Order: sequence, then structure tokens, then C-alpha cells
Amino acid sequence: MKAYQLIKNTVLALTLVPTFHLCLFVYWMVIHGQRQRYRKQHPNALPRLIWGDHPLMNNQYWSEAMKKKGYTSETLMKWHMRYQNRSTFDRFTDTLVVLGIPRLDRTLRNWFLPQMAFTYAIKRADIFHHHFYGGFLSACWLRPFEAQLLHWMGAKVVITGVGGDLYRISKIRNQSVKTGFLINYPQRVKEEARVERNVNYWSLKADCVILGFQIDDMPRWDVMPFNMITIDTESIQPKQRYSSANGQNGVVKVMHAPNHRGIKGTEFIIEAVKNLQVEGLKVELLLLEGVQNQEVLRLMREEADILVEQLYGAYALTAIEGFATGLPVVGNLQEGENALPIFRRFSYLSECPMLSATPENITHQLRSLVTQPRLRQILGKASRAYGEKYHSAKAAHILFENVYDKIWWHKEVDLLTLYHPILGTTFQQQTTIQHPLVNNLLPTEYHE
Repeated sequence: MKAYQLIKNTVLALTLVPTFHLCLFVYWMVIHGQRQRYRKQHPNALPRLIWGDHPLMNNQYWSEAMKKKGYTSETLMKWHMRYQNRSTFDRFTDTLVVLGIPRLDRTLRNWFLPQMAFTYAIKRADIFHHHFYGGFLSACWLRPFEAQLLHWMGAKVVITGVGGDLYRISKIRNQSVKTGFLINYPQRVKEEARVERNVNYWSLKADCVILGFQIDDMPRWDVMPFNMITIDTESIQPKQRYSSANGQNGVVKVMHAPNHRGIKGTEFIIEAVKNLQVEGLKVELLLLEGVQNQEVLRLMREEADILVEQLYGAYALTAIEGFATGLPVVGNLQEGENALPIFRRFSYLSECPMLSATPENITHQLRSLVTQPRLRQILGKASRAYGEKYHSAKAAHILFENVYDKIWWHKEVDLLTLYHPILGTTFQQQTTIQHPLVNNLLPTEYHE
């Protein structure tokens, strides 16, 4: 029976695979002609957008932001993470239909899902937004030709680096971040050649590369926000009331919501809260893991007084959600010194109201926030303003429309100075975020 099945599968592969790809290439020729006619008939139409296929929340936030600006935009993912569900994104590749015959469509998805996803996308989109993981063809033999195929079809590619897609363990300069990756992702050492291949390919072939603080040994970046993540600040209500608790007259609640403890320094945060409790301060740790995003946001708004995101370098989505809810946020903006001065000099990091802490001083920094409710409120209100300025839908409009002006409409746009504190014009016309921190540290008068 096993021999029969092997023979059957071999015959199927030898007949189905070449036949499918022959039909596919003919169909792509038809799509190519359709796209050319569409461009001629609609020369001033906004480019249609697609985001995928790695299921990061950033993609849905970006897509929704651009929809508000009038763009046709869609997310197409191949799976979802445990804190997400099927409604998180617009569409998943395992629902794609070719023939409308369930059994045959299942067979095609089993054998040719990447090609089906690419075909679905190229019929509907003009600008593809991927990470360095690759695009819809990254899991099939056409991977080395995806950018070339997109350009042949008249499409453009924007790459946004997010972390795991570009980090090569041996090239991470922040040794704490490197250690955290080795704790949580030891297998990534074996994947370094693949990551290097992807980084080099898309750095060379993409029409635009957007990087934040993760620039270690990257060959290229065209625009440099410190962090390009966007969230819907309009739908996230900020805190209505700040607690007057100071650890003596009431409990101060510290939230920490790690996706992976090793790269967040979770053990040091737990220890710091214990140290403060031993000192006699009333402090409670809200440690959230595997909690749905909406519940995290509710707890930020209604329960938490302080958010500690991480202790090794920069900030990510959880911190930005903390900004949006008006929480004082703690993270590490001291280490990784090869990158941080660049973003203070050429971008907007100096406006960031995040209080910086390391594993060595987290107890001291938390004590300052726990015992000074007025300071928490000052930093919390600055956080909300910062989130609205640099991480809102409006901020996404500015970022991506400048990118599209450059790569789609071929306008003269200097993307590298978009966030420059002197040369940049768009963001500098807005109010500068005011807060008491100096290089993200508290001045002497705020120390407890």
C-alpha cells in the first residue's frame, strides 16, 4: 500500500506540478495585460495596498490607517498568533478559492498555496508591504524571483523590518538583546544564513526599506522612524483618572505583558517589584501572558498605573499601546548606544517620554514612579501626546504617503529627512512633545 501511494504521489507530482505552473504563467500574462490597461485607464488612481503574510498586528493597524485615507487596503495572512483570532485580519490564505470545487481547491491549497496567494494579491494590489521574511512566494521555489515578478507586473514593494525577520544573532551589537534571543530563540543561530539571504535580497530589490532602531549591520534604510508601528489612537481611550497612590497611602499597579520573557528582562522586573514590597511599598505586579489584546488595553486604561515593557532595548507594540492609553512607560533607551544617538540626532527619539531603565536600576526607577503620582501623570499625558504624534493613523498617513509619493508617483521626496528635527518639515510643524526627561532619564530633582 505504501509503495502504491508513493507511486501515485509521484505520478501526480510529475503531471500536476508542471501543468499547474504552465497554466499559472499563462494566467499571470493575462493579469499583466489587465494591470497595464487598468493603469492607462486610471492614471491618477490611488495605488491599491496589500500587507502580509506574517501575522503581526502592525499590518492590520497600517492597513486600517490607510483605509481611513481613502486607499483600498487588505491584509492577507497565512496564520495567526495565539493572542489573535480569525477576525484579527481581513483574509487568510487557507480560505482562497480557485475553482469553487471544495475538494479540488483543498488539493490546490495543499500543493500550491504560495502561488495562489501571490496570484490573489497581484490581481488586487499595486503596492506590496512585506517584512524581510519574504512575500507570498517565500515558501516555494519562486522565492528568488518574487521581487522581479512584482516589478514585471508593475507593482512596488515596501519592506518594513520588525525584528525576527532581520536579526542575525552574530550581528546584534546589544549583547543583552543577543542573550535574550539566545534564551528564547536558540534555534535562530541555525537560521542565520536564511535570514542573511532574505535581508540581502530584499535590501537590493525592494523599492523602499523602512527600518526603526533595528539597524545593526543592515545594508540599507530609506526612511528612519525610531519605530514605525501604528495603532488606532482614536479608538483607544486614554486614562480618565490617574491614581494618587504613592505606595504608602494606596497600591500602585505595575503592568508587564511579555510575549517572550527572555527578550524582555521579565525576571528583573519581577525581582524589582519584590524589592519594593520588601521596602514596605504597596506595589502590585500585573503580569500578563497570552492575554487577548483588547483585555490588555482595558487593563492598561482601568487598572495599571505604570507599564514596564522591556529592559534591553527600544520599544515595541506594547509600549505604544501604553503611550496611547496615557500610561507612564518604562523601557531601556540607554543601551544599544550604536543606534540610539543616531535616532536622537536624525529622528524624534528626544521627544519620547519613556523612562529608561536597565536590569541594574529598574528598582530605583520604579521607586521614583511609585512614590510620585504627579510624575506618573506628567509622563502619562506626554505619552498620549507622543503616541498621537508618531504612532497614530495620521502618523501612518504621513509616513506611507511620502513613501508612495517617492516610489509610485515618482516625486522628489527626501525620505531620510522625514523625521529630522531640523530638516524635516511635516512633523516639525506639530507641537514638540514636552516632558521632564533628559535623554530619557529623570533629572536630579525627581530622584527618590
